[in-house]
Amino acid sequence: MLGPILILLAGFGFGQYEIEKEGFKVRVEVEASIYRYEVHNINLPPIRSFSIQPHHAYNFEAPEGWTTHEEGGLFKAEADDVFSAILAGQQRTFSMRVTSGGAVLGKMPLTLGPYTETSLRFARMLSGIKRPVEQGLGDSDHHESPG
Repeated sequence: MLGPILILLAGFGFGQYEIEKEGFKVRVEVEASIYRYEVHNINLPPIRSFSIQPHHAYNFEAPEGWTTHEEGGLFKAEADDVFSAILAGQQRTFSMRVTSGGAVLGKMPLTLGPYTETSLRFARMLSGIKRPVEQGLGDSDHHESPG
């Protein structure tokens, strides 16, 4: 089995990240606050679900024939039937917007579900993640008085 292939391209105002694993390929393009995930099924069973848990995201969009759900920050899209799924040799695009309030560009898991018992998980896909809190920068609710 081939290990993941990773490509990161930087440009003015956007980034691209691509990973290929076990017959699937996912490319994410980031431009300003818009994240687009292009999912390619190279040669495996139909992909029937897509899920990612971004920080402060909204306006989730999925291809025609897919139903979207958002619960507790988890964005999930599922094909309505096998004909809407991503078949071998096909690709579909999913997208979302991420607010700038408290979110930064980072990596988090993305899961694809084929029409089998096994899901495929990409452990480090670009997404909006929670901004790390640095100590000593006034992020604490506890303040000591001088003296």
